[in-house]
Amino acid sequence: MNNTYARTPLYTDIGAKIRKWQTKHNVSDAQLAADLRVTEKTLKVYDKSAHHLTLEIIDNLLTAEGISLSDLMTERVRTSITRHEEYFVWGTHQKKTISEK
Repeated sequence: MNNTYARTPLYTDIGAKIRKWQTKHNVSDAQLAADLRVTEKTLKVYDKSAHHLTLEIIDNLLTAEGISLSDLMTERVRTSITRHEEYFVWGTHQKKTISEK
């Protein structure tokens, strides 16, 4: 078979999904680096090429934030309270605080 589409490497896709998750949840670079257990400089290297992104580093983020890999890859947003004391309501694209419940 002759495939005519461009294939995106898995590590590039995962790196992009992590950054999208970071933006949606308003997580700073310092916090993301701490969750991944890497330095902020390494985080910037992953932006250029994420081919050194390991399963261990991804697991560090999933464990620290209490999310699953499927949540990260499908960009589902839970309506539960996060440790930042804010939550998302799917479809409204608005962040609400606990007092607004």
